[in-house]
Amino acid sequence: MIFLKIQKTESQKEIQAFEETAAPPGHSLLWDDTDKTYGYVNNYTGEVTFKYPTTVTKPKKIEKVEPAKTVTEPTSASKPWKYSLDGSISGTLGQSWK
Repeated sequence: MIFLKIQKTESQKEIQAFEETAAPPGHSLLWDDTDKTYGYVNNYTGEVTFKYPTTVTKPKKIEKVEPAKTVTEPTSASKPWKYSLDGSISGTLGQSWK
């Protein structure tokens, strides 16, 4: 039983290392629960794709704006993906925030 726990922990570490290094600069990996495959999230635009990104999108120049009086965060039901405590991202590709 201890052997299986060790194997599971080692496998999780290997997957995490893969996920941290497999995406090109400016992108993160996204696990699609439905299709059981990885996709890519553009960290600057939020665009999601199944194909390996070949171009790097640079962050847009941020203009200083006055903060809004109230900020409404999207609910977890409206987010196309979720972030786990271990830093991984999972969800369904092709959906967008409403």
